Amino acid sequence: MKKHLLNPFLMIAGIIAISSVFCSNIAFAKDDDEVPEKLKYFKEKYEEDFEASFDKVWQAVLKFLNDNECQILNERIRENDKGLQRGNCQSDLCILSQNKDSTFKVIRKYALDPPFIRGGVWTAVRMKYTFIVNDLGDGKVNVVLNGELSGFETHATFKAHFFRSNGLLEFMAFERIREILSS
Repeated sequence: MKKHLLNPFLMIAGIIAISSVFCSNIAFAKDDDEVPEKLKYFKEKYEEDFEASFDKVWQAVLKFLNDNECQILNERIRENDKGLQRGNCQSDLCILSQNKDSTFKVIRKYALDPPFIRGGVWTAVRMKYTFIVNDLGDGKVNVVLNGELSGFETHATFKAHFFRSNGLLEFMAFERIREILSS
């Protein structure tokens, strides 16, 4: 009986070929520093500092919510021990799209990882804004924005599904507040 032995030269050549392909893929991955479109505006925390009085920033936040036809669910201002103000404003669910064929397109535009439901029919996309406005003193105000994105599916699950925003709505909110403050 003859034993089939692999030629050691072929084994070494194969290992070199495989390792060169693997290493070249790693090099390409390092060179590609572009951020995917859906992560362009994503942050773990959405906040911004403004050079304006607390009252001006507070009014700009309220105007932003009113301009987007978002009803205010909760609004309160308190003073801390240092005499600086802290405001909390929470909107009701702001409808972005309702009963349209394009509702799932809106979800895909604003959601980080939109849910996939086989046969799902999305009838509403909503955003809930929560603004925390802190007076830092010396004419500086810090604004933290927490957004909650949700959609209602009526064919398979018949319930609301909540998902993370990709940051585009939060970015647009801060852009609009900046415009209001500069006008």
